[in-house]
Amino acid sequence: MNEYVQACRRFWWILLIGLVAALAVGYEVAKHHSPPTYSSTLKMIVDSPSRPFLRTGVTSVTAQPARTQIVKTPVRHADGTITYRTQLVTIPQSSAVTDQTPDTQTLVSAANLYPSLIESDAVATLREKLFGPINGTVTATAEFATTTPTGKFVASTFPIIDIAAKTHGPHAASTLAWGTFVSFKRWLLSNQDLTAVPKSQRITVRTLVAPKQAVRTEHSQKGLAIVAFFGVLAGAIFFVIVLDKLVPRRARKPVEAPQEGEEDLIVGPTRPAVAVPPEI
Repeated sequence: MNEYVQACRRFWWILLIGLVAALAVGYEVAKHHSPPTYSSTLKMIVDSPSRPFLRTGVTSVTAQPARTQIVKTPVRHADGTITYRTQLVTIPQSSAVTDQTPDTQTLVSAANLYPSLIESDAVATLREKLFGPINGTVTATAEFATTTPTGKFVASTFPIIDIAAKTHGPHAASTLAWGTFVSFKRWLLSNQDLTAVPKSQRITVRTLVAPKQAVRTEHSQKGLAIVAFFGVLAGAIFFVIVLDKLVPRRARKPVEAPQEGEEDLIVGPTRPAVAVPPEI
């Protein structure tokens, strides 16, 4: 450890240059950061006209075809004889009434498919036509749908879709989320009309949570600036240590000890003379 300290003391001026360079690099990294983004989320439910999620059963009435029966009708003649006339009679049947469990699996399957349609070019083109061009990104996901670490998609079991919009403005984020929902709803309705889907069999979408105030997200580079600062400073310290190993230090001349008889030759400081009294 003392060798490293001595190396830093020896080349202190290189460390000073490295410190200034580290401060400059950290400042430049922190200064160049991305502008803040705003995100807004809309929550929608995939439903049907029968509202299956609001009931425990669905009563269906099925009309039964009429039954044809042969009926013999007696006919009395003038001579008193009786004959029978055979004819076919149609007898109507009563309708069959059954109670069934609401079909919710169809709506759940649609909720896992619709995110791809919401992000499609057809919906984006219709949104731009209705609301004008809005710079941003839209992400639609089925609620609680996940992806495993191995890449396997786990479908959601709820017919709920989240539409997340991200832009560089708070108002634009809410408009983008709402505009995507409206455009998809119109696209879905127009395709159902085009294929003549009966209204009782149509899939509908409606909002659960409308987009509210957008959430601001800062994209600061302070963490990266700190890493850059210490990286440059560590590089300067490493360079100083390597340079100390490559450049040998100047050897100091050892001080020779005086030999015998040379002690008297060493001139010391003069002492004041001491007066000796005369002998009596």
